[in-house]
Amino acid sequence: MNELTLKECSLLKNSPLFQSLTEDDFKEIIKISHVLNFNKGQILLTEGEYSDDIYIIILGEVNLYKMSGEEKKRHFIITLSSGESLGERRLIKDHPCSSTVETNTPVKLLRLSIQILNSPPFQYLLNLLHLSLAKMISTKLTSDNQINMIMNELTLKERSLLKNSLLFQSLTEDEFKEIIKVSQVLNFNKGQILLTEGEYSDDIYIIILGEVNLYKMSREGKKRRLITTLSSGESLGEMRLIKEQPCSLTVEANTPVKLLHLSIRLLRSQPFQHSLNSLIRSLAIILSTRLTSDNLLLCNKIDEGNKKTTQLWVLLITIFILILFLLSRN
Repeated sequence: MNELTLKECSLLKNSPLFQSLTEDDFKEIIKISHVLNFNKGQILLTEGEYSDDIYIIILGEVNLYKMSGEEKKRHFIITLSSGESLGERRLIKDHPCSSTVETNTPVKLLRLSIQILNSPPFQYLLNLLHLSLAKMISTKLTSDNQINMIMNELTLKERSLLKNSLLFQSLTEDEFKEIIKVSQVLNFNKGQILLTEGEYSDDIYIIILGEVNLYKMSREGKKRRLITTLSSGESLGEMRLIKEQPCSLTVEANTPVKLLHLSIRLLRSQPFQHSLNSLIRSLAIILSTRLTSDNLLLCNKIDEGNKKTTQLWVLLITIFILILFLLSRN
């Protein structure tokens, strides 16, 4: 802690990511951290690239930007300052950075390595930070920032599409905003794999733009067969809200896709039980609708089958009568 003043140590200890840690746990976190300084205009994280870094801002400000449009213009999202963190959501899910982070002033930061936190000696610290992250997201200040950040990444049309998607359409406005708090907007290129058959996943996706293909491997495991293609407004992985099980299909981006991502593990944490219950209720409505539709389809098929059976008997009887008539003439 020699590189930190007492005031800076106090700021870090009371930051949203660390404030629920004990003094001893906080000291252990500091031991595996590094204090770094950046000049104004330097890039800390780049949208679309993978990073091992989590930063907590000690002094200064950073701006978050998102690339948008075919011209790939940089769009300002929000400014973060002392006590706020960057990249902390990768504690839950390793994915490319969802925005570019650039220093707006000279900044002093505390850097944590996700790779080190994932190593066996520090797993307990990782678990503590998971809990801390859940509490952090549930606070009003963070949730307001999170909602603003995500809403700024979406057009009015995309927000409407999400609100009216099957998984979200039965939610109230407040429930929808609670879900947005724990979500992230992610982008994938054509050909990237979102979910892999046979593997466990923590992910639920709602497609905002683009298409994904669903594939099933043959019994021999040598050839994959296209099952269906999903597009805007449709969801992936939502059945794991009810039961944790391996992915039944492989999901691959058929075009560049933009998705809303939800972490099941985060939804199951105590602060978000209400949001989880809302989604399970919504899923129950979807399944009920599908069951009703399937039953109607089955009834129609049975009626159609009975009709065809009747037609067949009429045809057979007609043929039999015709044969008798021909025999009687002989």
